[in-house]
Amino acid sequence: MSTLSTTTTSFPAIPSLLGPTRKRGRSTMETDFHTAVGIQVDEATSRLTSFLDTQSDRKEDPLYLALEACVAVLTSTRQHFLPKEDPIEAEKRGRSIVIELLPESTATLASDRVDADFEQVKKILDAMDIEVRPETVFRMGQKKTPSSSDPHPKPRLLKVLLPRKSSQTTFLIRSGKLKDHQMYKHIRVRPSLSEEERKTAYELRRKRDDLNSKNGKGGPLYVIYAGELMKKDDVASYKAAHPRKTSPTTPVPF
Repeated sequence: MSTLSTTTTSFPAIPSLLGPTRKRGRSTMETDFHTAVGIQVDEATSRLTSFLDTQSDRKEDPLYLALEACVAVLTSTRQHFLPKEDPIEAEKRGRSIVIELLPESTATLASDRVDADFEQVKKILDAMDIEVRPETVFRMGQKKTPSSSDPHPKPRLLKVLLPRKSSQTTFLIRSGKLKDHQMYKHIRVRPSLSEEERKTAYELRRKRDDLNSKNGKGGPLYVIYAGELMKKDDVASYKAAHPRKTSPTTPVPF
């Protein structure tokens, strides 16, 4: 009778994640506890999922099914520890776009660099024939200085806040036109994502890369399309079956 192989895993104790003991208000203590438990749940879920991936030939084993159910419960439980999102920020994110790999201006004055980014976005909107004026355009994060280890750092992400949700949808749908534009065919466009959505997108890319690495020199078999992981050959049939689902909910495949 076959049995599932086991490994011993140790997790950091919750008290150690809460930091040194000190006087804290009730709400602060509750937040700290929820954060610590969330870390524990994420760690347990990740390790169980990785373990089950190595036992895919035993999916009918009662123990495998029990562990699979545990993962589902842990995933559901994790939702209770997610921070409540500010509804105003959520509304803004719902009409925002993030542009990757758009070169940054080298102008000396900060105001000139800001103006250059705004002009770039206007040209991108013209290339897609979208009649809208962005409310805000800004670079995200600290600008990296070229160094010997990284002489050509990537441009920072550029966030574009549009006036309406429909403008974001149109932007995403028409972003495919940029592939035919010499100046902008290299950039990537995606909707602005919450922390949880970014985590989901990262996991999708990780799984895609892992599956493609197993194919060796045969080239990539899997892609992310419309927020889902699928075989490249299945994209056409997916489009036919989902004619309205044209804008991705996670970053454009790359």
